[in-house]
Amino acid sequence: MSGSGEQWSFEGEPRCLGAVSRGRRFQDLLSRRRRYRVHSVFARALNLWDGGEFLTFLPLSRGMSETCATLALARGESLLDFEVKTGFETRVYEGMRVQVGAGLVVDFSSSEEWESRLCHLRPRLPDGTSLTALYRVLLDSRKESPFRGVIEGTDPRLAGLLESLRRAVLEKDEAGLGAALEHVVGLGPGLTPSGDDLITGLSLTRSVFREVRLRQGKGDALWGVVVRRALTRTHELSAFFVEEALSGRGHEFAEDTLAFLLEGRPRETALAASRLIGLGATSGFDIGVGLYLAAEWERRYAWCSGGW
Repeated sequence: MSGSGEQWSFEGEPRCLGAVSRGRRFQDLLSRRRRYRVHSVFARALNLWDGGEFLTFLPLSRGMSETCATLALARGESLLDFEVKTGFETRVYEGMRVQVGAGLVVDFSSSEEWESRLCHLRPRLPDGTSLTALYRVLLDSRKESPFRGVIEGTDPRLAGLLESLRRAVLEKDEAGLGAALEHVVGLGPGLTPSGDDLITGLSLTRSVFREVRLRQGKGDALWGVVVRRALTRTHELSAFFVEEALSGRGHEFAEDTLAFLLEGRPRETALAASRLIGLGATSGFDIGVGLYLAAEWERRYAWCSGGW
């Protein structure tokens, strides 16, 4: 195969999968402005990394983001079957085709660019009905997360820790916020621990509410500084997702849940939250807890739009 003057050969013919949707950040890959390598491969997900930014391939049913692309991966097919190895440097040819492994090429020629629902959102104070809808979905799920006890009211230790985090922001207590985050960031197993996913939900909600202040030059610098300081103790993939949330970006299912919540649409909030909870082992649940807490704190204490 060759393209744009570059030539290489494969042993055998690689499988070509079509990309259906792509986030706008894939343009840096397709234009060769940034060079990516395979970071991690799972049965239904593949992550590329350039040393600072991640791009993720997911099946159609797993949702989108600015750094995601969806693949026409058949039910039962696994990305582990395509000879995709960590460390492989991606190769772009013919403008819209990307080789991500010895046995896999992704064709972007028929893909459409995805747009976030948050682009047109004007956040308003969450109403009790939509918050209750989100709470009920979290309560009724069977996800075994450390933060289940916070939703059920059965873990006073973790609830007290999150209360300390809430107060530290409102009281401008940098040391207290840092101490609370030390116990939350990195809590739980996996590449995206439960504590990090909760911080993702908190940060996304806070970022959306503070967008106007950011435009007026009244940013959220100290929250971001203290959170980023804590991220040095966790995995680079998880830290990247929190960084995205600090900038007001997240996974499609999280963005949809937050958008419907802030638009006062309880039925749609519950449906979006049900999709969100299906992400990962507990990631969707933990992000949902973060969305719920931040919205509830905003309603009661102006934690997002005010605070620190």
